[in-house]
Amino acid sequence: SQGYFSTGDYLNAEEKLSKAVKLQPNVPSYFSMRGIVLEYTARPSSAFLDFERAASLSPGQTASAIEAAHSAIRMGRVDRAEYWYEKALSADPYNASVLMELVGFYASNGRRGDALELLGFFETLKSPQVALWAYAAKIYDFYEEHNRAEYAKSCADEIVLAPCKL
Repeated sequence: SQGYFSTGDYLNAEEKLSKAVKLQPNVPSYFSMRGIVLEYTARPSSAFLDFERAASLSPGQTASAIEAAHSAIRMGRVDRAEYWYEKALSADPYNASVLMELVGFYASNGRRGDALELLGFFETLKSPQVALWAYAAKIYDFYEEHNRAEYAKSCADEIVLAPCKL
């Protein structure tokens, strides 16, 4: 199916993946791949169901849950997005990237307290990812928490400059 997908032959890719799903209905990656194909063929409702199925089959996999959350957002299903973001975080509570996905979700849905609480936890993780610190600074600035924003920016700067301090 990947050969079909890479050449843009989404109908054949979907057909092969649907056969794979029938033969092995407990393989999450088949549902994920078919979900991607369904999105490419403008069938977001079906894609969403496949992403949810993949995430349900792999409860410890944060990627599947994040995929389901992103699909839910595209579908306008904020309730399902929150469910899958929180599932992803509960599967790996110290994953800074997943944590920041949920922070962004809370911030974009007017949940200031929840976003700031998670940002506080994010700070304790001391993530080495510059982009996450920059995103944290952006959210803090959005909420006019300028001291916290400056702290996040300084953490990003330290990461960037660290290789220069040899």
